[in-house]
Amino acid sequence: MVGMARTMKTWSDTPQTRLVERLKPVPAPLRAHLREGPFTFSRHDAAFDQLPALREIEKAGPAPKREGLSGAAKLIFWNVERLRHLDAIANHLQDQAADVILLSEVDRGMARTGNSDRIAMLSDRLGLGYLYAVEFVELGLGDVHEQRRHAGEVNAEGFHGAAILSDVALHAPALIRIERRGNWYGLDRHEPRIGSTIALLAWVKIDGERVLMANVHLESHETPASRGEDMLNLLAMIETLAPKGRVILGGDFNTSTGSHGERHGDPATLLVGPRVWQPNPCVSCAPNPTSRFSPLRPHWGMNGKAATCPISRPPAIRRAQSALRLGLIGCLPATLRSATSPCCLPCSPMAPLPATMRVWW
Repeated sequence: MVGMARTMKTWSDTPQTRLVERLKPVPAPLRAHLREGPFTFSRHDAAFDQLPALREIEKAGPAPKREGLSGAAKLIFWNVERLRHLDAIANHLQDQAADVILLSEVDRGMARTGNSDRIAMLSDRLGLGYLYAVEFVELGLGDVHEQRRHAGEVNAEGFHGAAILSDVALHAPALIRIERRGNWYGLDRHEPRIGSTIALLAWVKIDGERVLMANVHLESHETPASRGEDMLNLLAMIETLAPKGRVILGGDFNTSTGSHGERHGDPATLLVGPRVWQPNPCVSCAPNPTSRFSPLRPHWGMNGKAATCPISRPPAIRRAQSALRLGLIGCLPATLRSATSPCCLPCSPMAPLPATMRVWW
């Protein structure tokens, strides 16, 4: 895509709080028109600013059964990759009996997932209310493999986003658009889209104290430095919501110390000589005097056995889901084995990440 970096201030520089019963659809003719190009930053920005769904939060499903939580709160973060294998994932989540579930990469109205409403279906299966927000309005059928499998089909809505589910009251939901680069708008990545990575947030009461739950997804196709900048941008906006509050950030931070090209063997980005892995700027294990957050990690490489809460060396795994916490004491006892689909393959390349939290101060 032709263009240059932009520094202008826009509506997306502040958290969005508009609640709706149903996200406003993007008409199919408009999606088809946007897919025809020209693929420029200005055209992406115009659509980005005009599509209501990119600044709305859908709040729906069963009414909450509990106003708050007592003692420890069990959370699960999971990139469910389209929520394609809904039955297996629903069964896995039911077995875990988490108090709050934070999911990323959830489809609505995509041909690759049967043009169904995956989050509403999961909400119905689990009996939980939910929040849903759009990361990207998909202008095509998905990645190159999905394009081949679903050739000739049409997306009903083309939404791909994040969700929070719980039977506990979710207060003051907010949506943070972490960046607005527009680098997915075009054919370079073979998956044209309008939108950006996001964080979906809501307050939950634990022992009478409000805790801000943040479901975070950082960009996989950017560099570690870019993800570090995105994290600083995210934390700055969270400060406007919770300047003195307790916060838990969890989700798919795409915590790799290589760019997307380096991780996938792109000859144009391969380094000469051995690759030296450095601490990731997104989630550093070193104390940071400029940040009020500290990392909370599972111990990878324990052969499935539970581990205590570490603040230790970064895990040597490329697609780890991570968590940060503030004003809470907690533990990630172990990563869970990923649920399997009917064909015995993992439902997602990322395993669900459980965390147990208690109010600290």
